[in-house]
Amino acid sequence: MQAEGALTSPHLIMIMITNPTRTSGYFYDSHNKDKDSWQTFVFSNLDAPAEVANPSYADRVRKKYGEDSPEYRSQILGLFPREDSADTKGYMRLIEKDSLKVVSDPNYVFKNPRMGIDPAGMGSNNAVWVIRDNFRCKRIGGEKVSNPMQVAQKTIGLMDSYGIKAKDVYIDSFGSDVVEAIQILERHGHRVNAVQVGDDADDESLYENKKAENYDRMREWTNKGGEYLGNYSEWEDIFLVRKKQAGKMDRMKIKTKEEMRRDKEPSPNTAEAVMLTFDCDDEDFSSDSKEDRANDRKVWEDSRTHLLGVKL
Repeated sequence: MQAEGALTSPHLIMIMITNPTRTSGYFYDSHNKDKDSWQTFVFSNLDAPAEVANPSYADRVRKKYGEDSPEYRSQILGLFPREDSADTKGYMRLIEKDSLKVVSDPNYVFKNPRMGIDPAGMGSNNAVWVIRDNFRCKRIGGEKVSNPMQVAQKTIGLMDSYGIKAKDVYIDSFGSDVVEAIQILERHGHRVNAVQVGDDADDESLYENKKAENYDRMREWTNKGGEYLGNYSEWEDIFLVRKKQAGKMDRMKIKTKEEMRRDKEPSPNTAEAVMLTFDCDDEDFSSDSKEDRANDRKVWEDSRTHLLGVKL
């Protein structure tokens, strides 16, 4: 850390204040291998006065993520995530393996399903089609496709097979090939939803972009009992999706496909298709109301102002 080089005078001190979200880095080292050189303090939300931290916030985080979760440890207890829960860049798994419920029910009938389409991209990526209703999700197609006409034709065939309306179809609209496929669908009378996952989230105070917001809805749906039909192996790439809190506003960020390629990690194509079905926020997957979430944000901002004297 460059600032450490300025500590040449015995009268200078360095103060670091943050949530412990990573198991690597300078701040982590100050509480671990370099802890003899630092005076460390841990402040728990549970011990804070009510005017600084709303007690109901801790209870909601506990119910939402669990007491053993990285979120509860970092945001409430002031503790670092466990070593095996975060990578060297601070990313943590979005959905834990024991939360994924995979069932076999070939006779299940979907009610008002949505379709999510993650088109084929670079490298070994595959195009994936999934459908989901309020209770279950199913992978209904997957192949290495780059031709816009093939994407459009397969989409129309699956829409007909499952009785899905164009207004309930969501496709990741990156690249000229995908735009062309969307135009072909429209010429055939199917105006589907083209999703730009890098656009601003509905709640910009909590999420870096639409992708992070949609993935968080997917996580809540899964944790609250949403089931995945078929074989477990069909859904394993969900565990490749990783998140972290990042930036000045500590917003949720999802590891991008570009970052995953640089780290030689496979693309979570099936998970991306499922995520797209959560682009429309008309379902209540959380016990938290929008008022509760807004209040939690205000508590967080007020506590930062109180402790640091900085207005966000």
